[in-house]
Amino acid sequence: MSTSDQLPAIHALMAIVSTCGDLPTAELAIRVLDFDICDGNMTVLEWGVEVVVHDSLTHFEQWRQGLGFNPEDIDHRQNEGLAWLTVTAAYAGVPVKLTGFYDLPDHDRRAAA
Repeated sequence: MSTSDQLPAIHALMAIVSTCGDLPTAELAIRVLDFDICDGNMTVLEWGVEVVVHDSLTHFEQWRQGLGFNPEDIDHRQNEGLAWLTVTAAYAGVPVKLTGFYDLPDHDRRAAA
C-alpha cells in the first residue's frame, strides 16, 4: 500500500465533513477497515473512514441517519460496563465504520458480568 491509496478515503472524509458538518462532534479518522462485500461472503481490507461518537446514542443515530446507513445493519456489543453500536457501509464508494460507545446502566452491568 502507498500513501496515494488513501486518496479515496480522504475524499470520502471530505464529503462527510461537507454533508454532515452540522452533526454533533465525532472522532474522524482514516484507517484500514474490514469491509464485507458480496453479502458477507467476502471480507476485504481497504482504506476507509472511521466515525466514533461517545456517550450518546442520540448522536450515534443522528450520524447513522446523516450517513444514510441502514438501521438493520447495526451490530450491538457489550463488555462489562461498556457497550457499543457499530455499522459499516459504503459512503462515496468507500467503507465507513460508525461506532457509538455508551455506558450501561448499573442493572445492565451486573447482568453482563
